[in-house]
Amino acid sequence: MSTLSPTGSSRRSPLPVLLAVLLALVIGALGGWWFAGRDTGGGTSAATSSTSSTCTRHPSATARAAALPAPATITVNVYNATTRRGLARATSGELAGRGFRIGVVANDPLHKIIPAPAEVRFGPVGAQAARVVAAQVSNPTLVRDTRKGGSVDFVIGEGFTALSTPAQAKAHLNPSPSPSTSGC
Repeated sequence: MSTLSPTGSSRRSPLPVLLAVLLALVIGALGGWWFAGRDTGGGTSAATSSTSSTCTRHPSATARAAALPAPATITVNVYNATTRRGLARATSGELAGRGFRIGVVANDPLHKIIPAPAEVRFGPVGAQAARVVAAQVSNPTLVRDTRKGGSVDFVIGEGFTALSTPAQAKAHLNPSPSPSTSGC
């Protein structure tokens, strides 16, 4: 596709260069759309994140944006997976004092050994409720199961000493932004 100029030198057509630049712009625009918070076409999930090209968001910014259910709307089954007697009953009383609806209080029906302070079990419907319940104790293990409803199981493990304070639970659910992201 080269043409001969009047002086006898060959000159290339600018078309391939223009096509390459246009292709790079299209790929860049699609990449920007992909990484800058595209609409996933479904509900929100903890794995879905939204970022901005001008600001790096705190990892929990998306989670904070989703409305969390109030404790009064969450049914918590409290199970004891330790050998300490009365622990589920005492803990269920504390959770009720924080506004949670208490369901079953018993020994762990799965008879698991849980080294963590607690295991929070929930189904797909109860994912956000599980976040609220998990905030009530430090370092819980979250376990998603196949239950149909929105109830959450709070299973007390060997590492349990006490629930977090209400202020600690609130801070866990609403962490303050780091200094590098406060202007977002």
